[in-house]
Amino acid sequence: MSSPVYMEERVKLNVKETLITKLATISAFWLVKLKPNQLLRVLTRVSVRKGEATYAQAQHLRNAINSVSPRCAGNGCLQRSVAMMLLARFYSLPLVWRTGFRVNPFIAHAWVEFDNQPVGEKLDLSKFMISLQTGGIRD
Repeated sequence: MSSPVYMEERVKLNVKETLITKLATISAFWLVKLKPNQLLRVLTRVSVRKGEATYAQAQHLRNAINSVSPRCAGNGCLQRSVAMMLLARFYSLPLVWRTGFRVNPFIAHAWVEFDNQPVGEKLDLSKFMISLQTGGIRD
């Protein structure tokens, strides 16, 4: 069984934002092919631990990625979340990357959080068991 697919919000980007977002999305495409512990190591290194940001900025990153990648705007939660972490590094935004699963019915999912709040997720993640996560804790 798979999780439901929702239509993701998209935004108009300028040329610079489009190029940076496409670079992050393409990089994420290759990074998600790594073994889970290798991917976690990479994301831990790129995650920003301190910084000023708002939820709206984090949501804009997600919308930008959805705007340049149909895969990320659909069922590509892993690639989308990794691309968000790469973009967050570029813009120095402190986000936390998580993966988890729910047993009944089984759903695996990857997402990004800002201040312990999932960014742009319509899926109820409260019953998910966390399997991997990066640091990225704000001070």
